[in-house]
Amino acid sequence: MVKKVLMRLIGCCIALCNVANATCEKEKVIIVSVTGHQGGEYFDLLKNRLNFVALVDADDRGLQKSWRHQQVPLFKDVTQTIGVQYDVAIVCVPHKFHASTVI
Repeated sequence: MVKKVLMRLIGCCIALCNVANATCEKEKVIIVSVTGHQGGEYFDLLKNRLNFVALVDADDRGLQKSWRHQQVPLFKDVTQTIGVQYDVAIVCVPHKFHASTVI
């Protein structure tokens, strides 16, 4: 369900961008907590539609092991991304923290 909603939202953004500008650039995106299951799913799902400009995770070993082959800068802490130009940040947290994160 979440994937369908996310893909629909991205499709709408791309369509609006194409209407407004024939030479539409991909949105610049960072993923925070990318080494978890959901972060990997989002990356795989969106890698051909968006421009990932940073991947962030406190698990430096997991980050380097899983993501070093990507042509995307890797960061251990979100504060290190200051100065990185991005339009959207996807923040992945365990389900039990969803409510407390948005409140």
